[in-house]
Amino acid sequence: MIMAYDEILSLAAERNSGLKVTEQNKVVADRNLQSAKSTFLPRLSFNAGYGYTDFTRSYDDPGVGADLATQTSDTRVGLVLSFNLFNGGRDKIQWQNARLEAKNQQLALRDAHNQLAGTVRQKYETFLQRTELVNLEEQNVVAARQSLQLQQDRFDIGAASSLEFRDAQVSLIRAQTTLIVARYQARITRLEIEQLVGDLQVK
Repeated sequence: MIMAYDEILSLAAERNSGLKVTEQNKVVADRNLQSAKSTFLPRLSFNAGYGYTDFTRSYDDPGVGADLATQTSDTRVGLVLSFNLFNGGRDKIQWQNARLEAKNQQLALRDAHNQLAGTVRQKYETFLQRTELVNLEEQNVVAARQSLQLQQDRFDIGAASSLEFRDAQVSLIRAQTTLIVARYQARITRLEIEQLVGDLQVK
């Protein structure tokens, strides 16, 4: 027995590689849009520095006096707030392009979902139709077998000709062949559904 349509669609959406790629493209486009928006915000940067100098010089001349020594140290800390006032409109163009790309990826994702749902629906309904056809062909085989048995009995008592008996045999063979084809087509459709949900197991 095959799964329900909603379960098949849920598994297909969860495991479909093409849909996953489209979802990742949407995530990337959204992040690019956020990055493009950030160019309009002020930037705050922090810098810090520390310096130390130790300078000592000796003089050989006794008239100059003792050694000259100097030690200095300094520490610098700063915050810089910057804002881009004008760069030829490049930031706005970049933001507009990123917004269009995010919208395109959103539409592509919706389209991918719709295509997958349509494919799952079509395969599911085809499988149900072919399963129903298999049931009908099984009934046809039973009816053809009963008809052959009836013609066999009639032929044995001389009430049916060999041509009528042969026609009943041919009808049974045709019904059995049609049943085989119907089962094959139903099986192929089932495998296609299993492939959609990433659960293809050839048995």
